[in-house]
Amino acid sequence: MKNLKFKLVHFIIALLIVAGTVTGISLYSYYGHDNDKIKFANEYFHLEDYKSINSLEQIENYVKLTSDSYAKINDGLSFYDIKSEKEYTATPSDNSKNNINGATYENGILHLPGWFDVVMYAQTSYNTDAEEWSFTYYLYLFNVNYKTADMLDKIYFCFVDGTGESGDTELYGVTKLDLMINEIKDAEYGGPDGTNLPQFSYTGKQASSNPLYIYDNGASGSDVTDEYVPYIYRLTSMTEALSETSDLDDDIESSRWFYELETTTFSIFHSGSNSLTDAITLGTTDELEEIVRGTYTNPYKDAEDFNSKVDNIVVFDGADSSLYDAGFGKYMLWKIILRGLGAFVVSGFVAVLYYLIWQDEEESSNNKTQKKLKPNKK
Repeated sequence: MKNLKFKLVHFIIALLIVAGTVTGISLYSYYGHDNDKIKFANEYFHLEDYKSINSLEQIENYVKLTSDSYAKINDGLSFYDIKSEKEYTATPSDNSKNNINGATYENGILHLPGWFDVVMYAQTSYNTDAEEWSFTYYLYLFNVNYKTADMLDKIYFCFVDGTGESGDTELYGVTKLDLMINEIKDAEYGGPDGTNLPQFSYTGKQASSNPLYIYDNGASGSDVTDEYVPYIYRLTSMTEALSETSDLDDDIESSRWFYELETTTFSIFHSGSNSLTDAITLGTTDELEEIVRGTYTNPYKDAEDFNSKVDNIVVFDGADSSLYDAGFGKYMLWKIILRGLGAFVVSGFVAVLYYLIWQDEEESSNNKTQKKLKPNKK
């Protein structure tokens, strides 16, 4: 009985070697391996195979990762030609008066031949430092035709409250936007939002990823080659900046967020041969060219209202910048299983080897004991 207990102790020790090694390696693989998270982030952004993924899918992946909830805007959004004031539809525009021939708007995507395609997303995220929600609309520009190398540095966005023409007591809609555009041309207005570069970085305890971007596979132009594919840019719909046209009374100025307005009229424009800052400095703002105008009727009151509308049909749950929520767990599942099996084999071999060595030592010890007890022949 004593010998059996002694063997059982060694067996338990061998078993703990296997279980401890497998558990330790598996947990380390899931929670502590920053390199795995970096590899996942690289694959999520298609760092190696981005040429096989269309730009719109890459935009959707980025929006999903960086939002608590998100929606591609279609309902309530319209774009129209500046000269003819005709709304763009699924039927390509062919009127000779149109500023852009062949333009279409369908399923939330505006196609502007010779310029770019546009898609608008609404996104919410939670700022833990400020302990408040942010609610932002972004216009992503893709399939860009690079007429000049720095064309996207010259694209701007501005918006005003309301649609249609203004009444007698307040400036809004088209009337107000016309005045705002003239102010920009006269270098008296500094509020338009320019393009920015959406990106994502993972920062861990042991390692961090390089900034990851989304690629514009549909871009064209002399600077676009098989070796160089530009990134996708976006316009941020932040605030209606202070302007002399904020009210008929020049002493009253107001600034509101895009999401705070029930209806808006907006413009996407090109600053010409220089960025807007340089154009103002050089006095060449008269080169400003409006590309397209549009209107939007906002059905959401604020971020909380938007989040409450999540139904995975129009408004979707995002990952809120969490790699785990973006699919890291599924990505690691088979890796953990394979590493666990590998750990099981190796630790099992070590445990069996340990057990055999112990058995060998025990048998050797028993043999020596038996020899000492064996009587001498006379």
